[in-house]
Amino acid sequence: MTRWALSVQRNTVHEKRVYWYLTKTFVGTGQYRVTTSQECRLLCKQSWRVEDAIRVEELISDDYLVEWELDGLPGVTVSYTNEAPEHNYRIGFPLGFKKGDATFINNHAIFQILYTPSQEKFGGYDIVGFEVYPDSIADGECTKKNVEYAFQEVTIRRATVSFTYSVQWKEVQMLPKSRWDAFLLKPNPDRHYYALLNAMIVVMLVSSLIGKKAPMYDDADDFIGWRLINRDVFRRPVYGGLLTPIMGTGIQLFMVFIGLTLCLQLGWYHPAQPGSLARWFTFLFLLGAIPAGYWSARIYKVFRGKSWVLNSILTAVVCPSIMVILLFFISVITWFRQSSLAISFSGWVSLLSIWVLLLVPLTSLGAYFGEKAE
Repeated sequence: MTRWALSVQRNTVHEKRVYWYLTKTFVGTGQYRVTTSQECRLLCKQSWRVEDAIRVEELISDDYLVEWELDGLPGVTVSYTNEAPEHNYRIGFPLGFKKGDATFINNHAIFQILYTPSQEKFGGYDIVGFEVYPDSIADGECTKKNVEYAFQEVTIRRATVSFTYSVQWKEVQMLPKSRWDAFLLKPNPDRHYYALLNAMIVVMLVSSLIGKKAPMYDDADDFIGWRLINRDVFRRPVYGGLLTPIMGTGIQLFMVFIGLTLCLQLGWYHPAQPGSLARWFTFLFLLGAIPAGYWSARIYKVFRGKSWVLNSILTAVVCPSIMVILLFFISVITWFRQSSLAISFSGWVSLLSIWVLLLVPLTSLGAYFGEKAE
């Protein structure tokens, strides 16, 4: 995968690092000015071995996508459909394409950077969009300005491939806070009407069922079946020690849902921004560990439990361990698929550290107050 990370400071864009992950080679750095367009700049000339060419051809056959990043924004390609009058964004672009028996690599990219004058810094700019238009251009054809040009073919032999790029700046009228709105799907009003109609039908059916007058029973001996449930309400369940941790985690997830909805309404995070939802979910999940332990201990006390410490540990372990195991299997699958979405070793160390050093103590703290409460 190729990753391009840029940061913007006033009138200058500083390129941090450019890596070509197929060969693990550092290819160069540079410095470019905002609003200054550039055409057919040479990034590097990469020498390929036969193994590299075979690997690239396999990736192109597997529809491998390249994801680049600029100022925290992912590089997107623009697509148009007959259903929507506006364009849609798709993150990433294909590494290459096949035409007949030949395979071609997209070794040229046109960066169209959308910017707006900064409202906070005088003379500065804010990046609000990063569009990438890939192309395949044979060596020496980029600067000829020809309408028809040869593509860069992937040949199974030693070769040198030139990687070039062009930069185009486009000023737009957009608030920096709304730059992630373009990644959201446009709502379909018909779906809202259907959902409202279904809800009205369900309410009418339930109201008609509840409105029917239930028969009265004067003799208590005639109570059979579900009418005996009033005798089992306060009876201790058989697996009460396992029920209370699940109930505590349910309260914790409910608080996370309320917190995410509230933070979204306040504009503290954007659902389309990568990583923002995961960060807020982790923070609110840790914050909800205290009430989860508290109410789990209270319910455990009603069930006449004897070890609130064990109950607090189960509350912090039972349901989170299931989620961690599922996440591990998903990460293993993505790792076998050689996807960059797989969680790294350092990521797993951080996740387990948060679990052991933060989640368990916070849950135990809430359980302590729940045990002491009358």
